[in-house]
Parts: sequence; structure tokens; C-alpha cells
Amino acid sequence: MSDLENALIIHVFGETDYTSFLYPKKSFGGQEAIFGTPRAEVMVKTVGALLGFDNWETLREKSTPAGASYEDALSESVLHLMNGADDVNFALENDYNIVLLGVFRGPDGAAGEPAFSARVLGVSRTSSADVDVHAGLARDGVLAMAPMLRDEIAGGTLSKTGIVAEIISTGDGAGLTGDDAAEAPLPNMVAFHETVTEKGLETVVLCACEPELAAAMSAPESTLAVGLVAAVIPTPHGPVGYWLWQVVPGAVPGFVQEQFVDPHDFPNATYDRLKSGDEVRFLVVDRESHMTTRVVTLDAGSLGLEDFERSAIEAARMTMEGDFSAACDYVMAHYSVGDFLDQAKH
Repeated sequence: MSDLENALIIHVFGETDYTSFLYPKKSFGGQEAIFGTPRAEVMVKTVGALLGFDNWETLREKSTPAGASYEDALSESVLHLMNGADDVNFALENDYNIVLLGVFRGPDGAAGEPAFSARVLGVSRTSSADVDVHAGLARDGVLAMAPMLRDEIAGGTLSKTGIVAEIISTGDGAGLTGDDAAEAPLPNMVAFHETVTEKGLETVVLCACEPELAAAMSAPESTLAVGLVAAVIPTPHGPVGYWLWQVVPGAVPGFVQEQFVDPHDFPNATYDRLKSGDEVRFLVVDRESHMTTRVVTLDAGSLGLEDFERSAIEAARMTMEGDFSAACDYVMAHYSVGDFLDQAKH
């Protein structure tokens, strides 16, 4: 984590490849911004070409005609391209540590030459140096910007067969959409949920419960305390992350709710967003109307999110990926809430 404290990551998500560069914060400043101006066009085309033809892994260690590695040359180009950009300045001023840059294929030019355009997909905080986690943040940024990017595809700025169109198409097909999503009741559950705010994508904890309980939680005179006990439980079918949320424990209308987390899913961008901030928002939601009736702000540090992730990654490393659904069933059949809480105290 120390390597990230005084650095800004710029993740570049290209048409076929992606990479991340970590720059000391002092690297920025003292340059007139060129991002978004005609002066940046040649640089954008260069970056797009290096990450746009599915050969970055073999190319990165090779040398340019000037003698530098292509990786070093790309790093210098990205720094020059983004130095002074509004989103970079915003990140530096507001304690964000990653800027997500997309450089995507457009329709080819009249002579068949490839064309590329660049846009910032968001800024965020991350505690991970894993480039795949950064790529997950970038993909999430594409989905969050889907309405605008669809317009760019329709208007001929972006390719109709490129990676952006592919990501949006895949996202459109995932889960409930439209009227069905608005009418279908949610299950009684606790789950990670991504929401778009003015700061970009945020991972919150969504607790969907019965309308009567959600309404009782909304009472302004009620003090809503939320606690979490979490552990990784081994089973014959593979490890399970077992989270037990205690909402107003021991009080009316208090309740407990289980959440199951797959250790083989780590690291991932959704959880990285959850643990990288100082606070986590816990949303109580009426499962039938989908209305949020209460929001509780939790101290991220007190939830043990970093410790749980380390345990989950270690458990996944030591075991082959099994049948997660069967593992969850095993936990429900062999562990009671009371037994789990008693064991957690010792």
C-alpha cells in the first residue's frame, strides 16, 4: 500500500490490451494541458496503436528505434498526454489515486488507416496494484458511461464492432432490465451493489428486506447500529466467505442477515472500491418497491475488509475452485448463526 500513497496510477484501457503506470504525484504539473486538444491527436493514435492490435505483451520489452523499451516510451507518452488534464488535477486535489483512460478504435479513415479516440472513464481510489483490478474499474467505467458511448457509436466516433460496443452489449444482457427490473421483487439478501455518483462508481452494501421491516428501519427516532462478523469457512466443496450482518443486534426491529462471498472471486474491482474508501454505505431497501428506506455510514476500517480479503485470497490459493453453490449449502446445513457468533467470540 505504501507504494500507492504518494502516487497516481493512470490505467490505459485499449482496444485489445491494457496496462497501468504508477507515477509519483510530483511528476504532474508545470505543463499546459494537451488532452482533448488537436495537439494530442498524434499521441492518442500512438497509444491506441500500441494497445490496439493484441501484441502488447510481446512488444512491451522490445526497443523503439530510439533505444528505449516500448513500455517506457508508452509510459512517457501517457504522462505527457495526461499531465494537466482536468481529471488528473481533480484526482490529485481530492485524494483519488487512479485515473482510468480509454483509448478506443474508431471507424477507419478513408485510406483504411486505423483511427483512435481517447476519453477518461473515471477516477477512483484503489488499494491494489493489480492491473487486472484496474481493468475491472475501467470496464465498469465503460458501463457507467454507456448512454453517452452509445451515442458516440451511433455518431461514428467509435467503432460499431470495437471493444466498447462489446462491453456495452454484454452489460445490456446481464440481469434484469427495464420494466422487469422495476417490478421484480428482490430476494431477502445482503449483496455488494454498484451505484454511480458524482465521484464515479461506488460499491455499497445493499440489504433487501421485507417491506414492514424496511419501513420500521426508516423511523427517524430509531438508532440503527450495524455490525459485521466475517470469516472464511472450509467445506468439502471449497472455501466460503461467510458474512453475518447484525442490524441493531438484540433490539427490535433488529435482525441478522447472511451474505456468502466466493474467495475465488478475489481480487476484483467491486470489492476494491468497497475497501479503498474511509466509509462504506449500508443501504436498507424495501425488497418489493426497491426503495431505499435508510442509509447507514460505516467505518470501513472497523469492518475488517482488508483482513478478510487476505484470508480469502490465501484460502483460494490453497484450494482448487470447487462448487460454490454446494459449499454455501454445506455451510447453511452445518452452521447455525448462534454457533458462528459463539465461535467468533473466541
